[in-house]
Amino acid sequence: MVQGWKPANNKEGDPNSSLDYIELTGKLNWLSIKTRPDITQSIARLQRRSSSPTDADFDAVKRIYRYLKSNPRYGIVLGQIPTQPFTAFVDASYADCEKGRSTESYVFMLGGAPIAWSSKRQQIVAHSTTVAEYCSMSTIMMVRQGLYLQNICRAIGFEFDHPLPVFTDSGNVIKLLNKPGYSPGIRHLDVRYHYVKESKDENRIRIEKIDGKKNPADGLTKPYDNYKFVQFRNLIGLKETNFSIKNSSDSEDDE
Repeated sequence: MVQGWKPANNKEGDPNSSLDYIELTGKLNWLSIKTRPDITQSIARLQRRSSSPTDADFDAVKRIYRYLKSNPRYGIVLGQIPTQPFTAFVDASYADCEKGRSTESYVFMLGGAPIAWSSKRQQIVAHSTTVAEYCSMSTIMMVRQGLYLQNICRAIGFEFDHPLPVFTDSGNVIKLLNKPGYSPGIRHLDVRYHYVKESKDENRIRIEKIDGKKNPADGLTKPYDNYKFVQFRNLIGLKETNFSIKNSSDSEDDE
């Protein structure tokens, strides 16, 4: 997606073209949740334009198709860094969505490869960057998903003798989580957003700081320029594989 892309007013779109748009983005979404986390952020934004897509929205979708066509062999290679433990990364982009909402993301890595990831618009309007980051980390889905995946890993033979490490680039959030009780800035939040603090206090997860440039979840919150996008793709563990690709016409010819 073009860096700095902003959604247009839905009133400028054409509702009559929404079915074609939904079909195009639906195919991309299926791919993004299976093996291509590099397009997840873009698809999450574009799918919110389904009711009245504009020409600019269609151009953005076509740009993703062109990217996939020119980079068809990138995918997830499991076990490329056997020593990397099961780890979570979270991030948020403040007030970058419609109606002042923020984008939150997470990615779980194991052995140098992503095994689960998400990029979505937050359900609340955060009044500060710190609150947006806190809510992204405190998403029940993220913490519960991490603990669930950790149990799955144990069941297939991985051993964990430490709490699940969760990395964030927000020092303020780490201070809030390490502080006894709840500060006035977050006491208004719904109980579900404090689940992560309970998990930390019970030693089920361990919160750690990471440089934003080394956080793979950062690329799931915002569009990048080409240079940063390649860095993000490397951080998230996507590799160019050697598998062969056949299209339907090739298969018919072989038969």
